[in-house]
Amino acid sequence: MNAERKIYFLGNSQLIASVVAGFCPPAVRDRCGADWLEMRVSQGTFTAPNGTDIAFLACNMNSLGDPSYSDGSLTYSPALGNFLDLVGSGASTIFVMLRGNEFGIVSLVESKPGWDFSYGGREAVKGRQFVQLSDVTAYLDGVTNPLLASCVLIKHRFPGAAVVHVAAPPPVESESHILANPEIFGPLFEAHGVRPFAMRKKLYDAMYDGLAAKLQHFGIRSFMAPSECLTQAGGLKEEFAHGCLHGNDAYGRSLIGALQREFFDAPV
Repeated sequence: MNAERKIYFLGNSQLIASVVAGFCPPAVRDRCGADWLEMRVSQGTFTAPNGTDIAFLACNMNSLGDPSYSDGSLTYSPALGNFLDLVGSGASTIFVMLRGNEFGIVSLVESKPGWDFSYGGREAVKGRQFVQLSDVTAYLDGVTNPLLASCVLIKHRFPGAAVVHVAAPPPVESESHILANPEIFGPLFEAHGVRPFAMRKKLYDAMYDGLAAKLQHFGIRSFMAPSECLTQAGGLKEEFAHGCLHGNDAYGRSLIGALQREFFDAPV
């Protein structure tokens, strides 16, 4: 790896399911999966299409605890500090794919009664319980606070590095794909159903728009899903989905291609 440019990806299952799956050999993918189950940290490297060498650190999100940020103060676990200690000195760019499942966990399963809100010119559906946008954003701010804290901590620990938050993929548009690939949500889908895509997409947009605005205040950029992975309505295409929450290897390859064009298109 070029000493003048050290690029790192830090992540959890979103990183493993997409980027590691798309660029690393099967033995590395299997090791990362085993490490994830056993709450161990995986370390490795991969090479982008233009020849850029990239290091990655991955682990189970639950092993790092839930950091928080409030009134200028950060609180985080020793495990998260130890994880960041593994990032080498002189990191030039750090792509953050930590956490990222918050959106899916709060949005996939339908609620009773069904509720809705208006956002970005998209009105709430009549017949569903209306919730004020201020209440929705206050709730989402709490949901994303550990992710905000993680990114702010990384920027604090590595002030000389560019820090980029890579958002989790948007919701899978196809309800049939979700039901066929329910991951841990199968019993909940059977009992309550899948929340309508239009509602899931509004939640996604409100969540990540708010988070991106906060991160920008700290000089942290946000990077969203590549356009070729999206349906016309802005959902994740089935062919780029792993289960109902993650991008797959094809998504990982598309993501790295887009990041390469934006951030490191010159070979190193």
